[in-house]
Amino acid sequence: SKLSPMLGGATRARQPNATTLVHQDAVLVAVERRNALGLAWYDAPQSGHLLTVLRLMQETQLHSGARTCLLQTVVRGTPRFSEQVREEGGKMVRGSAKCTAASATIIELGGLAGVASRVFISTLLLIGRSRSPAKVFKDVHEAAPWYVEQLAANGTRWTVADVEELYRALKSHAPA
Repeated sequence: SKLSPMLGGATRARQPNATTLVHQDAVLVAVERRNALGLAWYDAPQSGHLLTVLRLMQETQLHSGARTCLLQTVVRGTPRFSEQVREEGGKMVRGSAKCTAASATIIELGGLAGVASRVFISTLLLIGRSRSPAKVFKDVHEAAPWYVEQLAANGTRWTVADVEELYRALKSHAPA
């Protein structure tokens, strides 16, 4: 089975039909199930985080044999993005073109922080010239039906309940 580096150099074996924790630090938690990669952001990405996401997306495609569908949620944090993070974001979007089928982003932040997060994500998709479907949502219940359609278009059968379970598993690994 494939192994993915995690915080502190630890590794975790990936199981085919299980939701597996594949990355965890104070800013980013990532889980994988089949060809879905779930990300939860607990602060703005720091240098290296977006390149880690690209690597995880590529690994998910290799592991599942299908293009990756990304489900990410912005939980909390201050939306401040360094120039290096912006550059890495463009590299991530361009580099993921061949391995990404779709991405759904849930912005849980309200107010100006939520607006800034939406602007950052929209800018990354525009600058990186994303060719795969991408959409921003207010919660998992709104995102799940669209995400199921994207997974089906990619040849993977999921239900809304499966997506909600992926989301719950993702959130269960929140950093302290």
